[in-house]
Amino acid sequence: MHVRIAHRPRWPAPAARGLSVVELLIGVAIGLFVLAGASIVASGQMVDNRRLLLETQVQQDMRAAMDIMTRDIRRSGYYERAYEAVAPAATTDPSSVVSAYAPATVSDSTEVLYNWSHDRDNAEPENNAVDSDEFNGFRWNSGNGTIEVRLGANTFQALTDPNVLKITSFNASAVTQTVALPCPTGACVSATGCGNRSLTMNIITIAMSGEAVHDPSVKRSLVGTVRVRNDRVCI
Repeated sequence: MHVRIAHRPRWPAPAARGLSVVELLIGVAIGLFVLAGASIVASGQMVDNRRLLLETQVQQDMRAAMDIMTRDIRRSGYYERAYEAVAPAATTDPSSVVSAYAPATVSDSTEVLYNWSHDRDNAEPENNAVDSDEFNGFRWNSGNGTIEVRLGANTFQALTDPNVLKITSFNASAVTQTVALPCPTGACVSATGCGNRSLTMNIITIAMSGEAVHDPSVKRSLVGTVRVRNDRVCI
């Protein structure tokens, strides 16, 4: 007895189909557009971050230099116990001692020169003379674009870093203001009267501009005004 087994018909399997050349080119083109857009955004962010860092560094360096100058200039003309507004006891003419420690002067708009006593009360006695380490001041070196600090009669040292910041302009000006003081009243009035009493104030204004060495388009300007603390009192 023969048994016939019915066989299902075998349909041909569908042929595997890949990307055509056109589809591949379109996909590559879209990928390149996305990559180009991302590269532009990343590059712009890097440029902005670099510029922001340079601006911050230039601003901080100029601010630090201005703070050092204003803090030091305030003490110009300081002599022993200048806060008492009288000349210290000395064997020489006291007025010459006060004049020796001259307040800040601006003989040239690019430099501020002055003297002040570094001696401390009861720690190092004042000799009523300007020592070699008591010459102070600041000046602009236009050759290398730096602010220099005076460390002696003829010694200067760079205060700003020429590898980072270039000072493009520096201008210092001094203004002297004299105010008449009223005569005292009561028991303090002498028999000869009070004469001409006055108070002389010295005000120094510094304006400077600078730019980043690695990117001259990054520029900053700063202005500082200092009133010398050691006013001159004429009695």
